[in-house]
Amino acid sequence: MSSKNRTKVRRRLRHAMRCALVVIAFAFAFAFAFAWWSRRSWPMFRFEPSPPPSPPPSPPPLMTFEFERMRTPNGPNGGPKEYGNAHPLDCGSNGAMTTFSFAYDDGEDEIHNEYECAVARNGRPTSAMLSPIEKSTLGGPSGSKMSGRDAMWDLDQHVVDCGNRFLRKWVLRQWSHSMKIVYTCAWQTSDAGACEHRQTTQIPRARKASEWANVELACSPEKFMTAFRFAEDRFAYTCCPKPNVH
Repeated sequence: MSSKNRTKVRRRLRHAMRCALVVIAFAFAFAFAFAWWSRRSWPMFRFEPSPPPSPPPSPPPLMTFEFERMRTPNGPNGGPKEYGNAHPLDCGSNGAMTTFSFAYDDGEDEIHNEYECAVARNGRPTSAMLSPIEKSTLGGPSGSKMSGRDAMWDLDQHVVDCGNRFLRKWVLRQWSHSMKIVYTCAWQTSDAGACEHRQTTQIPRARKASEWANVELACSPEKFMTAFRFAEDRFAYTCCPKPNVH
């Protein structure tokens, strides 16, 4: 091949390479422009990484019980006519009774009740947290004719019994010459077979509430009250294991 022909070939190769480079550059520019336009105009062309999975929700805290001391207002000393209606023992919408007692102010001749409630805190209600039930004992005389129908000893005709549930509140209702105990039961014991049946020491067969001053019905730790009654010169009562909190 003559030198003149070789020069022509080299020129054509250089021209072809320049054209190829221009085409490649144009292709890259077009691809970049299309990608930029598609991300702004067409969300379907956006390829973003999936967000990491959300962590599982933390379990709710276990229910706990806080013990709160409470008392009823002071009221005149006397029998059911004076004591009745004036001393509601109430643990509220989220509590159960563990202890109650009678307290007497000798100087003012006034009576009140002191009591303790286990109040549920934290956690969610469990299957043991049954809705409250309102109950009452049968109406009966608030005393004999000899006592003027006004004697505390006639509480022996009234049995407060929540069965496997806990006592939440109670009050002695008195009207005319009659009385009854109105009370509320709530929740449910975790083990009815482990209930304790307790009683106070012998106490006076009282006409006035002050004669029961310092008489206390108290459950052991981890147990709440389910029943009580006055009989045979003493109070008998039942305490059962607290509700299941799981």
